[in-house]
Amino acid sequence: MPAAKVAPPRMPSSVPAGTLLKGLNYIKGKQDPVALEDEEYPEWLWSVLEKAQKSDGAAAGGDENDLFSKSKKQRQRAAKSLRKRALLHPEDMVPKVPLYEQSVDLPKGDGSVKGALEAGEAREGLTKAMRGERRRVIKEKNFLKAMG
Repeated sequence: MPAAKVAPPRMPSSVPAGTLLKGLNYIKGKQDPVALEDEEYPEWLWSVLEKAQKSDGAAAGGDENDLFSKSKKQRQRAAKSLRKRALLHPEDMVPKVPLYEQSVDLPKGDGSVKGALEAGEAREGLTKAMRGERRRVIKEKNFLKAMG
């Protein structure tokens, strides 16, 4: 008979409810947030850090991009695996150019319904990518403006 999974005991939050969390406000002109009771937060919030720690396992031993936090031997090993990966999959080593920075002509359609739909989807994809980039730039500018 399989044993039922027992959830590990959850750590209580580090601050009591009602505490003003200074410095966590990132919206200009708003109040700093106030800590809530542990029960008022959604359940998924308590498992966010666990998932992040599992994905950080790659950074401990196998992340070739983070060379500064490694010893000489680990850097050499990472460089060797990066060269090996470049030989096996050269298409992965080509830098990815975002859609909004590509200078590719959009399809105009060939007169058929299918061609018009494909052209519309391509234009819509480019519009979404450009809109996302503009939003990112605006958010970055607002953040930097609020900091200074």
